[in-house]
Amino acid sequence: MKKKYKIFVFSIITIALLTSVALTKEKSTEKKNPPKKPSPKILSSKLSPEKKSYKVGEIPELHVKIKNLSQKSVYLVGSLDASDCRWRYPHCFFKITGPQGNLIVKGAARCRNMDPLKKSDFVLLKAKEKFNPYQQGFFPSYQINQSTFQEPGEYKISFVYSTESEELKAWTTPWHREGNEEELLGLLKQVPKLMVESNTVIVEILD
Repeated sequence: MKKKYKIFVFSIITIALLTSVALTKEKSTEKKNPPKKPSPKILSSKLSPEKKSYKVGEIPELHVKIKNLSQKSVYLVGSLDASDCRWRYPHCFFKITGPQGNLIVKGAARCRNMDPLKKSDFVLLKAKEKFNPYQQGFFPSYQINQSTFQEPGEYKISFVYSTESEELKAWTTPWHREGNEEELLGLLKQVPKLMVESNTVIVEILD
């Protein structure tokens, strides 16, 4: 009986010592590798419809605003030729869920030719300023057309903007021959590399 008791006590002491060592190592690791603070948000995106309801045949008018939340100026690029197809950056597209709950994805009937990236495509956005990626000089989205909104009912829509690639070739065209690659690369480095999605809005299509 005494032998069993001694073994039991020894086991308890061993477990306590091992636990103490493990906790000490854990605390030491936490000091060496403190948890990283989350990166501050640089951009936000807001989507708003001109009206809450439209008739079949009407094309909903949507307003997109991207805001610079940081304390410094950044460069952004608006919707380019084929940005809506996600063939090049920036990706500028809408997620549209139809009345049946299905995600509406329609391909664009177009050729592979695209306009080259230009210096004028980079827009300086100061701290707290807002930017419309579809403003004059940029390309509209093929997704916002009559065929997308043919069925009566409610449509849930959000906007996605992505600048995640640092490669110039992902932003321009394979046949880019402007001779200003260094200048474009310098501007591209000042574009924050991220993806931001807007709020979701509901637009009703009436029969």
